[in-house]
Parts: sequence; structure tokens; C-alpha cells
Amino acid sequence: MLKNLYFLGIIPPVEIASEITLMKQFCADNFNCRHALNAPPHITLLPPFRVETTVLHKLDALLAQTTKSFAPFFIELNGFDHFSNRVVFVSVENNKYLNNIQLHCAKAITGILPQDEPDKARFHAHVTIAFKDIDPQKFESIWNHFERKSFNRMFQCNALFLLNYKSGNWEISKTFKFGK
Repeated sequence: MLKNLYFLGIIPPVEIASEITLMKQFCADNFNCRHALNAPPHITLLPPFRVETTVLHKLDALLAQTTKSFAPFFIELNGFDHFSNRVVFVSVENNKYLNNIQLHCAKAITGILPQDEPDKARFHAHVTIAFKDIDPQKFESIWNHFERKSFNRMFQCNALFLLNYKSGNWEISKTFKFGK
């Protein structure tokens, strides 16, 4: 059976996403970190997982049912941070509602994910600017650029997005709006 690669995330509004894309482009142009440009700016709720095309309709139905029970809410992006010397990101303020949605989505699709999928329980909301192809020798320069910068944006989250990996890029496959 053919298994496609997906992830579930939240995509900020176009204005904010454009600002973050410029940050990603800065890293690509100045530090040769291009990998983050393969996906729109997003907060990952469920990291990449493979699903058979024959059960994709079940995944869609479960996510649609899960998101119906949630109302739109606000997310605040505030500053920058990093995971060791391998990821630089825009920080997401701690948000109990966001954490609750992530937990509900992870539980909802438990029966659909293959048994060998890695543990999806660890969740640290962030919007990646550079990762995977960061040269460890250039990390300090990248971090020095972002650590003193100010970035504070708030947006209303109205939906979750299922993204599919196609031809080297992540594309929106389906949108799941909150509420009925």
C-alpha cells in the first residue's frame, strides 16, 4: 500500500507568515539554511507521519470531528529561541488551549497511525526558522542575528491544516475549521 507523509499544524495568517518566510529566506541567503523553506510557516501539532491512502478518509473524518468541538482562539508569537545548535525558531507563548487541542488531535488519530510511529506526546509549540541543514559552525552567527531581535505577533487561530509532502515541499492537503 502507498503511504503518504503528512503532518498536522497551524498556519498563521498571510501577513505573519510572510514575515516569518522572510526570516527563513534570510537564513537561506546568508547561512545556506534552506530546508525550512520547504514548508509554510507553521506550528506543528503532530510531526510527520505516514498514512496509507486507503485510510486517509478515516483520518480526515476524525480530524473534522475533533476540530468541531473547538472554538477559535488566540496564539501569541513572542521572540526567538533555539533547540541546542540544530533549530532556531519563533517562540509561541504557553497556551493551555493550544496544548489541549494538540492532545485531543493526537488521541483522535491513535488508531490510524502505524504501530511503529514514534511517540508524538512531546509537544513544544514553535515556528521553525532554520533546522536540519544548519552548519554547527554557523549556528552562533544565526543565533546572534535573532537573539536580540524583537518579534511579537498575535493571531486568531480558526483552523488546523493537514499538510502533505509532495515533490520536496509540504503543501496544504486539507483544512479543518473550528466549530460547526
